[in-house]
This record gives sequence, structure tokens and C-alpha cells, in this order.
Amino acid sequence: MNSICRKLTCIFLHCTLILFYSESQAATEKYRLTYRDDPSTTITVGWVQTSGSNPVVYYGDVDHGTDWDKYPFQKTVDRVEKHQGMKHNFARLTGLIPNTEYYFVIKDSEGSSVRFWFKTITDNPKDTLSIITGGDSRTAAPLFGDSGCRERRQNANRMVSKLRPHFVVFDGDFVFTGTIINGLWKDWFDDWQLTTGSDGRMTPIVVAQGNHEKAEDLDKMFDTPSPDIYYALNFGGKLLWFYTLNNEIDVSIGSAQTLWLSKDLALNSEKHEWVFAQYHEPMRIHNSAHSNRDDIADIWAPLFEAHDVRLVIEAHCHTVKTTWPIVRYDGNGSDNGFIRDDNAGVVYIGEGTWGAPLRDADVSYSWTRNSGGFAQIKWLFVSEQRVEIRTVKYDNVE
Repeated sequence: MNSICRKLTCIFLHCTLILFYSESQAATEKYRLTYRDDPSTTITVGWVQTSGSNPVVYYGDVDHGTDWDKYPFQKTVDRVEKHQGMKHNFARLTGLIPNTEYYFVIKDSEGSSVRFWFKTITDNPKDTLSIITGGDSRTAAPLFGDSGCRERRQNANRMVSKLRPHFVVFDGDFVFTGTIINGLWKDWFDDWQLTTGSDGRMTPIVVAQGNHEKAEDLDKMFDTPSPDIYYALNFGGKLLWFYTLNNEIDVSIGSAQTLWLSKDLALNSEKHEWVFAQYHEPMRIHNSAHSNRDDIADIWAPLFEAHDVRLVIEAHCHTVKTTWPIVRYDGNGSDNGFIRDDNAGVVYIGEGTWGAPLRDADVSYSWTRNSGGFAQIKWLFVSEQRVEIRTVKYDNVE
């Protein structure tokens, strides 16, 4: 009889442990943070729901670990999109306090996620912003290319977790060609988790469209402010007004995008200390395998110059470049339609080496400041007085 009781007790304890484990883990993965509105007071928490139901984000400015019921605030899901073989959930948090750390967990019918945290952007323009920029994290084309692409992408993501910027500006070409069958987007989101610190700190991402993805991909998987993937966000109060533009759609002078850009620049550029922009394909390439974009050089560059845009982030060529401040000019002394102007010029940086197959910088101009062919991301420090641009090699991330 005692032997039977002992066996029953063991069976009961075993079942209890299994039940506890299954209920303690939420059916969530592939987490990300994005912005739709003011980064000082709002943020969007995104994730993939693999099973379970009724997910809720529990959050607050005091760390309660995974004790979800101790957090003072909660937010249900605002948007659900089934895309690229995943079920993307988005909870938009509002009414946050600027420059404040928030801790959160996602609780669903199956349990609670691990505890993450983020910090809202300051609304004080006297504070310095730390920003990482880059693009082209796609792996190589099937059957040819660079087999080290994914490893480089993972290393760049690990560098984000170490440098801990306020946010990442990502300039397009996430994957080679994302489909449900090849699962490249699933791999990308798995690798993005490496940007999260060992303490659970997450870094928000601001995304632009490249030529290897569709606007629908970014809208449905990052909950972007615009389904056409052009929009503006302010950071640090009046410190920085930041444009994400899309040169994969119509950029002509009469296009909806360019008309919006012209109107918005006139409305907001003078209200902010700095104005930056990002888009994917460069006006002037630094690798001969690609072509110049005369259309955006002729249409957007004069708008940038007229409204004191000082920094533009480009990608696409899988190489490295930083220019001197330059303006559009076809007269004597110009080189490929631009000339150096330290007073009124725009600095262009890029061109996309977040893991994609590396290419040589075999094209240069009189106004090219530095260029090369190696794996790197850019690290910006933005203050009222100056913008510092660092080039960070990430192969030695360990």
C-alpha cells in the first residue's frame, strides 16, 4: 500500500510540474519595439503569438520581474496581422513619461513572457541622443553570394545590445526575398532578439523600405505610421525631426510623397535644431554595380538644402561612405552634380553593410570624405551643438 501511495505521489508531483511549466510560459516570441507617434510618450510593443489567447501587456516604471499582476498598467492588443507565416500582435502604449524606464511582460492564456524593459526618449532638447543607423541585413541570394551574411547580421545585432542606443534607424533590405516558404523573415526576427540586452533592455527600431521587401511587409510587421512607409517623427522635443522616405515608390515632383515632404519641411524644419532623413537607394552610388538615382538627387536634394536638412542616411550598395557637406550644383567645380559646401551642405552616410554581401567602394568623388568595403554600422550622437558620427566595425563584437 505504501509503495502504491509513493508511486501515486510521484505521478501527481510530475504532472503538477508539467502543468506549472506549461502555464508559466507565454506563447510569444520575436519581440520588437516601434514608434507610431511621439517617442517621448508612446511606444508600440510587437511580438509573434504562436498559440494561446487574450495576450495583454502589463507594464510600469518599477521592475516587478515576471509578476504580471503587480504592474500598475495594462494594454490589450490594438492590431493583429497574419503575415509571412506569423501572427503579429501590436499593443500601442500611450501616456508614458519622457526619459523614463518602463518594465513589461506579456501575459496570455498560457502564461507570462520574460520581463523586458525600454526607456522613453527624452523631451528635453538639451539631452544628447544616441542613435545607431544602418541597413541591408539580407542574407545572400540562394545558390550564390556570401555565406557569412547571417553571422555578420547577428554580430551587428549583438553590437546594438552592447552600445545600447536610444533607437535604431534601419534603412531597408531586411531579407533577400521573404516568403512564407523560405522563412527568411522568421530568421530575421529571431536574429533581432540579439539586440536585446542580457538585462532585458530592448531597442526600438525605425524602419525604411528597401528594394528587397514590400511596403506591406513593413506595415504589417512593424506597425508603421504610414502604410506607404514615409513618415516623420520627432526625438528629444525640439532637438531632432526625422524623416523616413521611400524611394521604392513614386518620388516625382508631383507625387503624394514629395508634396507631403515639401509641405512638412516648410512646417517643421525651423522648429527643430536638426533635421535628418533616411531612405534606401543613394543619390550617388559608391559601388559601380549600382546606378545613381538622378530623380531623387534632382527633386529631394534641393528640398533638403532649402530646409537645412543636415544629415541623410542611405544604404543599398553594401559598402561604406561618408561625404563632406555637399549641395546640388552643375557648374564649374562640381563632381557628378554636387559640390562641397561646408556652410549649407548636407552630409550623406551609408551605404548598407548590416550583414549583406560586402562590396568594394570602387566609386569616389571629390566630395567623398571616407569610403571602404567592410562590415560596419554608424553610431550617432546628436546634441544641440553638434552631431558626432562614428563608424563602428562589429566583426569583433565578442
